Amino acid sequence: MLQKVLLVLGLGALACGCTAEKVSLAKVAPPEVILETVPAGALVSEGDKQRGSTPLVFSADDATAIHQLSFKAQGYHAEQMTVSGQDVVQHKGERMLLVLRPDAWAASEAAIDPDDLGRLGRAGTTLSRTDRCPEALQFFKRMAQVDPRSGAAYKGMGICFAKMNKRHEALQAYKSYLLVAPNAPDADKVREIVSRAEGDIDIPGRKPSDL
Repeated sequence: MLQKVLLVLGLGALACGCTAEKVSLAKVAPPEVILETVPAGALVSEGDKQRGSTPLVFSADDATAIHQLSFKAQGYHAEQMTVSGQDVVQHKGERMLLVLRPDAWAASEAAIDPDDLGRLGRAGTTLSRTDRCPEALQFFKRMAQVDPRSGAAYKGMGICFAKMNKRHEALQAYKSYLLVAPNAPDADKVREIVSRAEGDIDIPGRKPSDL
């Protein structure tokens, strides 16, 4: 009987030791950030090494390391970004965002600041006008993240969803536009579109010039 008790106690101590070790390992895990791009799915490389496509997790295994990253996506200019181990430590648990420039823009144009509403909107409009609406939506949605009261963001979404024949989403976007910009110069025209849509009349699909 005593042997059985000692055996149980020994197993209990072993289990406790394993648990303590796991907690200890968790404490020393390297900091990580999520690296994202607009548009999502850009290919990331570092020198000759392919790191995959965004979004991806970036770890600060070496706090002194400096990574020169290249980003490529079809229909966009290639972009460069430097990420150091210290950047990852500083932004631990956060996300780092890079916005790519549409290739319809001149290559000499400056990079897009992820918080620049004007240039985000311009990029979204450029894509929308060439019927690249799924991509344009990513730019307009980023605008709404930066400023939830950005009328241009919701108007852009409404136009894109209408072009994509996504009636419900277009209607919701137009309603959001009217909520944040009720006195906009084109507010009456948008109200008419909403009224017609709710009356089971098709939303104008491919006429972004109407707004």
